[in-house]
Amino acid sequence: MRGLIAYLDSSSIVKRYVEGSGSKTVRDVYLKAYSGESTIAFSSWNIMETLGAFDEVYFNGYI
Repeated sequence: MRGLIAYLDSSSIVKRYVEGSGSKTVRDVYLKAYSGESTIAFSSWNIMETLGAFDEVYFNGYI
């Protein structure tokens, strides 16, 4: 493991899958993690928050 450890909150996880403000930045963080330049960290609290956010995005017709 080298470089940055990026902690992503629930909104960042959603931005990985739903295009919006900040999605490109989140995409870049994931690309760096895939290449081994950085590590991504999450909290177990993110699970329910992320599911709730996806539910709202789905309900509003964005996905």
